[in-house]
Amino acid sequence: MSNCKQNILDIQDDKHILCFNLMYAYGWLMNYYNSKLKKFGITTNQYLILKYLEKYYPKPTSINDLRLSMPEKQSDVSRLIDRLVKNGLVIRNICPLDRRKLDVTLNEKGLQLIRQLINEEKLWIDELVMIDNNEVRTINSILLKLIWDK
Repeated sequence: MSNCKQNILDIQDDKHILCFNLMYAYGWLMNYYNSKLKKFGITTNQYLILKYLEKYYPKPTSINDLRLSMPEKQSDVSRLIDRLVKNGLVIRNICPLDRRKLDVTLNEKGLQLIRQLINEEKLWIDELVMIDNNEVRTINSILLKLIWDK
């Protein structure tokens, strides 16, 4: 362990160490995914949007729903959508029921890309997660409790 991390861990209690480790793990995971997705010309946040759109395909999704689905409540979801439109992966239209609302839908190119990436992601996860299934279930259970039991 590096000296910097050791010094931080020495002066904090267990809950502080947990929060530090979760933040560190988030950054580590985002960097890993960004390095894998770079060759496809998208970022991790764009990937998350494409996965969400694929889940509801062919139904359109509002930009606000996309914003709420993101792990970080970002104000730049519109900018992420703009880049996906520019790359020819999604279609953005005015909602016919509410002209103030914008809907986003995967197009065929975006659908093909996300399905390819979901298959590749299985390989990445096998490479990345080097713990057994019992440990995975335990961590998932604890994280779900931590995040949703408020």
